[in-house]
Amino acid sequence: MKYLSSSRIHLFNQCGLSYNFKYLQVTGLKDETVDWFANYGTLMHTVLERIARKEIPLLDMAYREFDAGFPTCNVPDDQKPTYYTQGRDSITRKFQELSTLRILGVEVEFTFHIAFGIPPIHGFIDLVYEDEKGRLIVRDYKTSKVYGKSELDRQYQQFIYSIACKHLYGRYPFKFEYDFIRFDEQKDFIITERFVKLGELKMKAAWNRMKSGPYDPNYNPFFCEHFCESKSICPIYLKKKGY
Repeated sequence: MKYLSSSRIHLFNQCGLSYNFKYLQVTGLKDETVDWFANYGTLMHTVLERIARKEIPLLDMAYREFDAGFPTCNVPDDQKPTYYTQGRDSITRKFQELSTLRILGVEVEFTFHIAFGIPPIHGFIDLVYEDEKGRLIVRDYKTSKVYGKSELDRQYQQFIYSIACKHLYGRYPFKFEYDFIRFDEQKDFIITERFVKLGELKMKAAWNRMKSGPYDPNYNPFFCEHFCESKSICPIYLKKKGY
């Protein structure tokens, strides 16, 4: 494997078999998935990225870009009013906030190593800025529902992005933010030396599991129906469906 990422670790933890078919024993199969979640997330990320880069200097321009892209997301009809309103409201709030931040980086690419024998860690940070005290803050935008404690505990981005900041800027951030933009809610992590060490241990442990398996299927109705690209050859899914 050329590199590790938070999404690859997350997929392995979600379903070992799906990870295996996508990255190891590549089948070339790609079952139909529900893409509107990702399409909507990409649209929102793009608009906020361009606002942060000062490529969209006026709020009305941000609205127009969102309005132009929203129909292509293919949000289901019964969900369209909610997602449209939440998107516009998010843009209103973030346009004002981003104009006041001392932004250091937008969609910042990184690659770093944590130990010999482990693939490099690769990814992109949505936003890096300094607070009023000159401390680094790292932000990751989410268009999903707000994570509860158990879901937060399963994430790796807060560790990976914090360590990436050290490689990019020469210092760890003071804080990592998950910004659930549809709901105007954040979940924060204060970054300490202990937090970084825990992250390194978690990434090493994840790789040790990923490189040797087992790559067992894990049936989750929502994931399997919406996001799995190999369900048509998954024995657990087929059994659940009565095949």
